[in-house]
Amino acid sequence: MKVSSGIEGLDKLLMGGFIKGRAYYIKGESGTGRTILGLQFLIEGVKRGEKVLFITLTERAEYIKENSKKLFLEVEGVEFLDLTPSAEYYRSSYDIFHPGEVERERIFEEITRKIEEISPRRVFIDSISEFRRLVPNAFVHKRQVISFLKFLNSKDATVLFTSETISEIPDQDLEYVADGIIELKRDEEGFKISVRKMRGSDFIPGWHKVEIGEEGIKIHLS
Repeated sequence: MKVSSGIEGLDKLLMGGFIKGRAYYIKGESGTGRTILGLQFLIEGVKRGEKVLFITLTERAEYIKENSKKLFLEVEGVEFLDLTPSAEYYRSSYDIFHPGEVERERIFEEITRKIEEISPRRVFIDSISEFRRLVPNAFVHKRQVISFLKFLNSKDATVLFTSETISEIPDQDLEYVADGIIELKRDEEGFKISVRKMRGSDFIPGWHKVEIGEEGIKIHLS
């Protein structure tokens, strides 16, 4: 079963939308439209009467809501779980546990509680790379992400997630874990989008022009 992305042009690229209950990596640098795409995905769920959840680990929920208003994106009905680090996290010291271990336990407890509470059909995570600061190495991070996404999918949620893509931190593990990869970029010609991978479904390859305006993202197929 396909789940609409809420963006007509993207649904066309995906031959009808995302496959229900799977996880997709929205790849790209900051400022390329990843959060807007995720919001439109969630807003489409609200329109269809679904419970949806935005898990933010990088930008405060209040700022996301404020910015969405500038784009005329109506986030009423979107549940937010704000897991951005508090000031206390940086001021605190722990006698027994490494701060990352304590924070990791708190974060996953909060996520589990929220998932169990609202049973969302759509989840957007921005950004999953924040989990890296909570674990000792890349191997543990990969296992953690796999386990986390399996948990969400076991709850019948369709998941989109972002990660910070910088040369110092390769993302091959995330690409392997994801059921699909959608890449956003900005060059001298403007914003572009490309579907790079879709397990279990065909898609239209290549780079396509993206417009970001008052109605969010619009995609023009090449």
